[in-house]
Amino acid sequence: AGEWLLAADLLQRIQKASKMKFSPRQVSYLGRILQKLGVKSYRRSHGVYYHVVPISFDNE
Repeated sequence: AGEWLLAADLLQRIQKASKMKFSPRQVSYLGRILQKLGVKSYRRSHGVYYHVVPISFDNE
């Protein structure tokens, strides 16, 4: 299970869910963090895709 996303798309989803704002510089930083954590990835001509599994936190 899971899906392949660009770091920018992943950060956009996090931003939407958390109501936090992120700068473009933080997108590349997130990409480096994902690589250091050993997240599966593959490179395409328009970016690196990371394999992620969405989770949800229910605070209610």
